[in-house]
Formats: sequence, C-alpha cells, structure tokens
Amino acid sequence: DIGDAEKEAETDFLKNDLEDLLDTLLPRERYILRMRYGLDDNGFKTLRQISGMLGVPEESVRQYEQRGIRKLRHPQRAGYLREYVSLEMDDQE
Repeated sequence: DIGDAEKEAETDFLKNDLEDLLDTLLPRERYILRMRYGLDDNGFKTLRQISGMLGVPEESVRQYEQRGIRKLRHPQRAGYLREYVSLEMDDQE
C-alpha cells in the first residue's frame, strides 16, 4: 500500500533527523537521553539504572538529561523536527 510505504519512509527520515539532532549534544547527554527514552530499542531506563551503568549519582544523570532536553528545545534545534509534528497533526485531522 502506498500509504504504508509513505509512513515507513517518513519514519526513516524522522529517525535519521533525530540522530542528526542528537549528534549536536554532548556525548554524555546523548547517551543518557538514548537510555532514558529507549531510543536504541533497548527499552526505557530509570535514572537509577543509568546511574549504575555510569557509576555517577542519580542527580548527575538527571542534570545531564535536563541539560540535553533544554538544548533540544532551543528554537534552532526544535525547528529541525517541527515539520514532523505538523505532519502528524495533519494526519489526525
């Protein structure tokens, strides 16, 4: 079905663009966001789990996570994925 092929292509483009966006973060911010939100297909991890893997306090993990999210929300970066949100909104109408 053409609709399914379009959706699959759109998903692939989104994944690639998300990778490009994450590559703008510091390595630790990128790693923590990947683990927290299951972006590597390994499932979501808690602050405690990531803390144990990195050998740092949970508070440090939380701070890196927040810093990474704040950077991703910056208008220059956020605009990078905005078209996907508007496409999704159009599909729901």
